[in-house]
Amino acid sequence: MKTGFSALLLLLLCWIGFGAAVAEEFDFDVGSFEKSPFEWSGYAELRYEHSKLNDTAALYPVNYPTGLGNLNRWTGILELAADYHWDQTRLSGRWNGSGQDDENTTLLDGGLYELYLSHRFDEALTVEAGKRALKWGKGYAWNPVAFIERGKDPSDPDLSREGFTLGQIDWVKSLGGEIKTIGVSAVLLPVSNELNTGFGQKVSINVAAKFYMLIHDIDVDLYVLNNGARPGRIGADFSMNLATNFELHGEWAYIPNYPRKVLENSLLQLRHRNSHTWLLGLRYLTEQDTTWIAEYYHQDHGYSPAEMRAYFNLLGNSANPTAVRDMGQQAGFLRINPMRDYIYLRASQKEPFEWLYTSFAATTIYNAQDQSATLIPEFVYTGFDNSELRLRMNVLLGDQQSEYGEKLSEYKFEMRMRYFF
Repeated sequence: MKTGFSALLLLLLCWIGFGAAVAEEFDFDVGSFEKSPFEWSGYAELRYEHSKLNDTAALYPVNYPTGLGNLNRWTGILELAADYHWDQTRLSGRWNGSGQDDENTTLLDGGLYELYLSHRFDEALTVEAGKRALKWGKGYAWNPVAFIERGKDPSDPDLSREGFTLGQIDWVKSLGGEIKTIGVSAVLLPVSNELNTGFGQKVSINVAAKFYMLIHDIDVDLYVLNNGARPGRIGADFSMNLATNFELHGEWAYIPNYPRKVLENSLLQLRHRNSHTWLLGLRYLTEQDTTWIAEYYHQDHGYSPAEMRAYFNLLGNSANPTAVRDMGQQAGFLRINPMRDYIYLRASQKEPFEWLYTSFAATTIYNAQDQSATLIPEFVYTGFDNSELRLRMNVLLGDQQSEYGEKLSEYKFEMRMRYFF
């Protein structure tokens, strides 16, 4: 293990120990004190991953030219969040730093995920400005209406994500009658050569809006984004309870003239098509405290199995596979879920067999076009003070030239320990 990363892990472990010592030494009744205007929290994480590499994948010779069979990766993460309140004004920030070391690479990264100022003028009107990670949409694994966000990882959708620098105005009004609540959120997001480059490369002023209504017991949102650094689009979502333990949700987005990069005669060509993206899902809680989440996701602009096979064939037969890999990353062949139809299914059980502080879950993401899939069983234990231990396995299933069959791992085992403070 490299010296720099060893030092980072040592610092991480010292931080965990320090946090535990402080929590033990300063044990008092916080309810007897006035709430402080300053609050902070965070977590420190140590993660170990063991991967059995897939040497038949087209990307394998490019990424592992030495013929590596297994990959053992250590990752340390420290995330800190803080809020300062005075009157109706709040300053919030969140910083995330990480270090990673394995047989192939060593990486150190860190930066502000959020830093924004918000002021509440009255019960209805709030204004925010700064770096902010918004969360639009009702879906769990995917969000077609997340017009101004960084993408989720459906295999671990609760991971922290970095925000964009923006300004936002929120207005909410309670009403009587069938429409109980209405609201509007307007967002201004500029893109320049130095600002918000991850949103798009085109210098532009991007304007987005969300219109919210609570009709009876149905949440409905309408969305719009102008044509700027990202193609313009419109969308809608809803969420409703069919019973106290049964929720139905959906999202839809329409992007006219969506720019698709496709292979024609082994060359990358830009083509446009009108694209509908939608999601329909449900969440069900049984009497035995088992939670089921199911979602179907479709995107018109996704690649077909034939288009994916053409890319993998080009990658496997190219004299310059590194250039073809980079081209695939640019075009979108290697992004998360690049194809058109997916099914997400997750079942989680709290304290099975009356085992205190434990939970089990199993997740699958199935590509309905090429019949490949990922299976993810996991176990979580929270019996330690302010800590969480997670054991997880990710098994990739599929034929060659299918999405999951071409992943760089056949399976990956993960052990993660988090300390919260």
